[in-house]
Amino acid sequence: SGTRVSGIVDDGSGKHVQTAKGTIKADQVALCTNGYTDKASPWHQRRVIPISSTIIVTEELGKERVKHLLPRLCPVIDTKRVIYFARPTPDNTRILFGGRARFTPISATASANILHSQMTEMFPDLHDVQITNVWSGLMAFTFDFLPKIGLHNGVHYAIGCNGGSGIVIMSWLGHTLGKNILGTTEQKSAFEGLAFKSQPFYSGKPWFIPIVGNWYRFRDWMELRATST
Repeated sequence: SGTRVSGIVDDGSGKHVQTAKGTIKADQVALCTNGYTDKASPWHQRRVIPISSTIIVTEELGKERVKHLLPRLCPVIDTKRVIYFARPTPDNTRILFGGRARFTPISATASANILHSQMTEMFPDLHDVQITNVWSGLMAFTFDFLPKIGLHNGVHYAIGCNGGSGIVIMSWLGHTLGKNILGTTEQKSAFEGLAFKSQPFYSGKPWFIPIVGNWYRFRDWMELRATST
């Protein structure tokens, strides 16, 4: 735990996982690094696109106000290309709101300010509400927007949450991967054995994300403008 892996080597007698604190020998290795896949496995790194996602949480609003904004008290997501999403906290007294603050790295404070503005677009009644917490992380997208589970060079992998499906799909893929390792799988996963493609000149550094992201945002703006006139 908390130890960076720098490489995985197979010498014929088993896998040797090279880490910052020494080498570990293992019969089975599972790669579940998603948006944090790096040069420890270059083959996987070239096949996933890390994209930042940020979430903010409001100050306490009270159950009645939260229910007024989210009557079914369940997560909601919009239909734009660059999405926003919201859900109540488990105690139904606050709202979690998330999305793509920017397509280039920025500070948590800047992300929170941008998301607050986006939140008030969806919920104008929250214009005066304070933000108490903000956190962000990297998700992994694949080039065909499908999650992947499989085996490459003897290394099992479950990778590519592709945004909104997030924890639900990755938890299921992890469960399936574990059964594959134990040999208790009863039915092959629909996400297993899919083509896992990269693109020419892509090494794992998504230089194109700001261009594509801003183009999608522009198209969202144009379509919203067209429907409101």
